Amino acid sequence: MKNCYILLLLICQISLAQTTGILDTNYSQDGWDERFGHDNGFYLHETLVQPDGKLLVCFQGNFSNEGHQAMLFRYTTDGSHDVTFGGGDGQIKSVEDNLEAEETLWTRAYGMALQSTGKIVVAGDAFYSDERIIRYNSDGSLDLSFGNNGKVDMPRENQEFIYDVLIQSDDKIVVLGKHEVSGSPDLFLWRFFPNGALDTNFGSQGKIVIPVSGNAFSESELNAFRLVTGDKMILSRVINLDGVQTFVVQRLNPNGTIDASFGNNGQFSYVGGIDSGFTIGDDGTFFFSVFEIVDDFGNGVSSILKANAEGTLIPDFEILLDGSFGTNAFPTQIVSKGNLLYIWADTADFPQAPQLYCYNTNGTPVSSFGNNGKAIIEIPDILWSQGGLMNTTSSGNVLAAMVTHVSDTGSDVNLFTFSIVGESQLQVQDKKTATLALSPNPCGDLFSIKSDEPQMLSVAIYDNLGRKVLAKKDIADSESVEISGLSAGIYSVEITSDSSKSIQKLIKK
Repeated sequence: MKNCYILLLLICQISLAQTTGILDTNYSQDGWDERFGHDNGFYLHETLVQPDGKLLVCFQGNFSNEGHQAMLFRYTTDGSHDVTFGGGDGQIKSVEDNLEAEETLWTRAYGMALQSTGKIVVAGDAFYSDERIIRYNSDGSLDLSFGNNGKVDMPRENQEFIYDVLIQSDDKIVVLGKHEVSGSPDLFLWRFFPNGALDTNFGSQGKIVIPVSGNAFSESELNAFRLVTGDKMILSRVINLDGVQTFVVQRLNPNGTIDASFGNNGQFSYVGGIDSGFTIGDDGTFFFSVFEIVDDFGNGVSSILKANAEGTLIPDFEILLDGSFGTNAFPTQIVSKGNLLYIWADTADFPQAPQLYCYNTNGTPVSSFGNNGKAIIEIPDILWSQGGLMNTTSSGNVLAAMVTHVSDTGSDVNLFTFSIVGESQLQVQDKKTATLALSPNPCGDLFSIKSDEPQMLSVAIYDNLGRKVLAKKDIADSESVEISGLSAGIYSVEITSDSSKSIQKLIKK
């Protein structure tokens, strides 16, 4: 029998005296909370923190006797089940807990958002015929004043499927999804008034279609849907055109039209292998993850890149991620909070060890977090980790959730969240770190390290399998490092100074 669990964790901001990057045993007594189990699988889709600090988790459950349905859990700030939510156990299910609607709300949940009134909007589909939006009151009861007895159903005229939802400042609801017309994987937006009525002034009768750029098509994968300053909307996706993956970010005006002032006529594009990590900083800059394959065996390099708020790539910014046991890390989510970046990543290790990285937004690791900016979360009986979700609170705390296998057969898929002690933002802001850069890059048999502070440096170079192939200490600023014995390829260079540590990608020609 498949056994599925949800464990919830808070990654906490702490004072300078505490050790960071470790499980926080003050949360729910031992750092996590075991919440739920059933025998037919589930999919985590959204976590968010309410203004009062309570945690909401939305996922799609699949029950052998009840089918697919949306489920929501809510927790108080100390990690206990919120008895004021749902039936007194802190949970609601879209089928069994909505008898007041006089029907069963079979729903697959893909997105969740909060309105200013505290009401909870859940968007997904009603299986084979319609797309569905449900609204709950803040206590978890179905809001019968919304739409038709708490729900809005939209027919699939062009194979529409909802993937996310956001709330604009006037509490209007905007859903994002994919539809297919003549084989084209275009995106669409629907907008609704706060009461659930379709806003027919939005686009054409409440709907806007965003076509895929290019001619050939094989795949389009939605990545993120975010609200930014001025009610503008950012959406990101990966498009596979003629076998080439391209990461695309578009900015929309509040009325859903393309914002031509962003990027190249409203669009930012990056060609290359793309992971799923994406976040927007407080100043509008955005970070995204890239995985580049470097050989015929599927080995590659994961890195985080950055673009400014107007959609221009910042060329000298790159965070190169290493794996936990000498293999690559695969970012699944990035979250920014002030001047901090938290990066949740899986690895190709067996057993896998999910990792949490902490970096400044200038690209330098926070050395006091975990081991030089990386915390490895080793959990008994977990063999494969399959992605993480994170969120931040107003106080700087971070919520993380992870789906993982706990059986070597791969049949038991569990959801875990952990409480890990995080960094104090003030502590990080007060640190002064040197800027380190490799030059030239790409290089031949020699390269040097440029630093804005005169100091002695140490270098360790790793190949794409994580093996250390060269190490050298006491290198002066701009002193040449010889790598004539290394083959052409991509290497990870770990540079350590008195004030900072940096991992950068080096290409040898």
